[in-house]
Amino acid sequence: MSRLQRWLAMNQKKVTSDGSLKDEHRRELLSKGLSEEAIISYANRLKKSFDELAELDRTQPEPEEKTYTAWDFWSEKDKQRFNRDGTLKLEYIAAAKAKGLSTGCLERLEFEKMLEVETFNRVSSDWARRGLNFGAWKMEDQQSAAGDAAGTQKRMGQDIRNGEPLDALPEDIDPDDYYQAQRV
Repeated sequence: MSRLQRWLAMNQKKVTSDGSLKDEHRRELLSKGLSEEAIISYANRLKKSFDELAELDRTQPEPEEKTYTAWDFWSEKDKQRFNRDGTLKLEYIAAAKAKGLSTGCLERLEFEKMLEVETFNRVSSDWARRGLNFGAWKMEDQQSAAGDAAGTQKRMGQDIRNGEPLDALPEDIDPDDYYQAQRV
């Protein structure tokens, strides 16, 4: 979504699609006591912002963001079991039935995964209407969390090497690891 489209989404109650002030918003500003000159000045600033963003989008378009799907957030195991739309793959159904899994259980798995896909798509489209990329945000969040976990492990190792007492470290540290690192 372009800068202009995001700006229009943010200001949809104030401006029309061509950047001019909506009559309803003009009346609202008048009822709040603003003078006609102040409203005209405000409308001109909005129109100027609109024109600047339109020109910027034309001359320097933003790089296209990757569009993610629910599939991009599934585990490798789920990718082997399910199609992109959340339905179970035929080979998985056959293998699961051979192992004795009931049809009802398979239908439940498929229903839950299809619901996950539908929810992801609905949230993505809601965010897109506001000019945001839900998939990119979720991927960034996921990668950040993975980096945080690695950083925490690194810091805990450094704390152990610095001789921090065991009770000053996070509770999830294994005491055996602590004492073993102390001996090294």
